[in-house]
Amino acid sequence: MANNEDIYDVRGKVTFTIVAANSDDTIAGTLNYSIPDDARQKISQMTGKPVNVIKSTVTVQGVIANFQSGTGAPLIHLEISPFDSDVNGAKLHFNRIVVDIPGRQGGPAIKKYTNEEVEVLFTVWTRQINNGRQARGVIGRLNRTINGEADQ
Repeated sequence: MANNEDIYDVRGKVTFTIVAANSDDTIAGTLNYSIPDDARQKISQMTGKPVNVIKSTVTVQGVIANFQSGTGAPLIHLEISPFDSDVNGAKLHFNRIVVDIPGRQGGPAIKKYTNEEVEVLFTVWTRQINNGRQARGVIGRLNRTINGEADQ
């Protein structure tokens, strides 16, 4: 059991890179967390390792995000469940993380393979989920966009 001294609340910057849209209405991705300098110093103190060897970022692959219930444009909320990661011997616990994606209405002016197209596809996907409809077409298109593949 940890002492209260071993618990340190840290806030930092998280990015989530989408690698796949899944047929179960989840999104697979890679999470990158930038560890603030004060947290690196605390990890150094806790582990006895010099601060210059403490990682400044944590990368976790295979992270699954879910759409928050009822989410949709103008701001789509993805939720990542809590998980743990090791940084130079210190255990980091990530509480629930919410990632926001701007929603966007589509139209003929949207160019393929752009962030704008991804925002439109996510907006359509959330609309399909909220209306209880299948989203196979939009999921397929989103995966082709992520992978830079031509339409079939």
